[in-house]
Amino acid sequence: MKKPKIEINGKTYEIRTIKARDWRRFFKFDEERKDLLTVEFIDKHCELLAGMFEDFVTIDELLNHLTVSEVINLYDECLKYFLSLLTEKLGEVKNAEETAENQTT
Repeated sequence: MKKPKIEINGKTYEIRTIKARDWRRFFKFDEERKDLLTVEFIDKHCELLAGMFEDFVTIDELLNHLTVSEVINLYDECLKYFLSLLTEKLGEVKNAEETAENQTT
């Protein structure tokens, strides 16, 4: 899957390499987001997304330059990207195991 990108003021930012801490923070937020107050919903999404992109996009840049739907779309795109990282690696392990099994039979 292609890495999520955003454009702000004519500059394109790509999501940086995802670390274990990012993974934990992202999915903890995903579980808790249903309990957010409506007034905080977009701010908290921007807070999570800020810093996940090269050159560290700020919360204010996201709030000032993205529409509400763009924030949610970016969040969804990042969620799909995170999940693809997991399933991609699981697929590689499964393929390696199947190859090893086929070589022994």
